[in-house]
Amino acid sequence: MSNPNYPEGVTEKDIDNIGEPICPGEEPEDEELTVDEVIEILEDVVNQSCSYTEGGKTYLDSAAISAYAGAMRFLAAQGRIKITTEGGRRVIGEWVEVKK
Repeated sequence: MSNPNYPEGVTEKDIDNIGEPICPGEEPEDEELTVDEVIEILEDVVNQSCSYTEGGKTYLDSAAISAYAGAMRFLAAQGRIKITTEGGRRVIGEWVEVKK
C-alpha cells in the first residue's frame, strides 16, 4: 500500500529495507581502512574530479571547491602531488611519480 508521505513509487517495504545491502549476500566489510588505502581513495577522487590534460600533460585543478582543495593539499603533504599555484580554495598542481 502506498503512503501519501512517500515519493511516488516508494512503498513501506522500501522504507523497511533502508540500510540493508542492495544485493543480498553482499554484507559490508567491517575492516578499518589503512592510511595508504585512504590516500588511494583520495587520489581516485582527485583524479576523477580535478584532472585535465593540456598539451599532453595532466594537471590538477580544485576549481575553487574547498573539499577538492583540501584533498589536494593533503595529497601534497603525502608527497603524491606537487602544488604549483594556490590561493584560497583554488589549488592547481600536478601528479608526482611515487616510488613504492
